[in-house]
Amino acid sequence: MTDLKEMRFEPEEIERYTVEQNDLLICEGGDVGRSCVWSNEQKILYQNALHRVRFYGECNPFYFMYYMMYYESRGIIKSLCKGVTIKHLTGNVLSLIPFALPPIEEQNRIVDRLNQIFSLLDSILCD
Repeated sequence: MTDLKEMRFEPEEIERYTVEQNDLLICEGGDVGRSCVWSNEQKILYQNALHRVRFYGECNPFYFMYYMMYYESRGIIKSLCKGVTIKHLTGNVLSLIPFALPPIEEQNRIVDRLNQIFSLLDSILCD
């Protein structure tokens, strides 16, 4: 016996709900705007309470994840969300959120520096 839940996907839904390495996942409801990057090489399928952002060209997905963290910490995401009791970040609203797009080298420098800062915070707070 297992407590693993299963989801059924129709063949025409597979491409739409597949998560690949370096996809950015953003919560649509509940903890709206919370984001992570799928770093695993294994592809998975997700359910529709997430937004999947797949970047093309020279974009560092972790740069956008940190951008979303910033917007979330400043209350910007919640101010854009719809809903009275449970907030929802719709795809239309997500597409309106502005992101500065520096060259990939600058995106990588920002991500590296933020990773260093978070690592330092972890070492301070976990000791």
